[in-house]
Amino acid sequence: MKERLQILADMVSEVRCIADIGTDHGFLPIELVRTGKAHFAIAMDIASGPLERAKAHICDAGLSDRIECRLSDGFDKLDPQEADTAVIAGMGGDLMADIISRKPDVVRELILSPHSHPEKVRAVLRTCGYLIREERMIADDNKYYVFIKAVRSSDRSCDRVTDGSDERAGGRSDDGTTDIAEVDHSTGHDRQLRHAHSSTEEVLADEAVQIIEDHFGPQLIKNKDRILQQYLLKEIEKFHGIEQKKEYLSIVEMALTAMR
Repeated sequence: MKERLQILADMVSEVRCIADIGTDHGFLPIELVRTGKAHFAIAMDIASGPLERAKAHICDAGLSDRIECRLSDGFDKLDPQEADTAVIAGMGGDLMADIISRKPDVVRELILSPHSHPEKVRAVLRTCGYLIREERMIADDNKYYVFIKAVRSSDRSCDRVTDGSDERAGGRSDDGTTDIAEVDHSTGHDRQLRHAHSSTEEVLADEAVQIIEDHFGPQLIKNKDRILQQYLLKEIEKFHGIEQKKEYLSIVEMALTAMR
């Protein structure tokens, strides 16, 4: 199995049932059921073509009685708590964030690998009451891939990211650096309550940390991930001197400072 699929499989907790959203070939649910990570699996895809391919592979593996295929747009055909864990990979962060926000309480655990805009995925996880427990990053054929394991920590409904939050996720930051290792993972409501009793400087520092974490990952930064450091240095080299990237580069530099 390819390294990226293996990482996703390794991050899944042992569960009764997993749902693979955008299953494509069906190899991931086959691996998870075959190795005993999950007793049952639901392979889901929005297109009938990939789902038919997945069915063929599942049949060849002799697992048709333990892996069900469903035509579904995201979580639409998945009932709450029907699966313990959902895996979503191989799609952009905008689409992934939309899938999660439309039905945030459908599973307890999410394993994610967005191909773009991971900051939008992390922002939605935060507003939907998920905590990021584990993150990994790899370089493969000159491309970088992020993997996120998040666990739902509250029964709050998902607050759609406001215009202000979108602006922050897009790279608006405040000067100053903060020790990422000391970040708490409170919900947005908890942050608002704390802000009511905090100085302006503390609020700005907290918001700066949130921006950095959304872009580059709280666990990756906390663990001083070598691949992330490599990626950040390449971003500085790539966008140095480009005025339109000035704000983004300030976030990159704050993340590097936090990892020293």
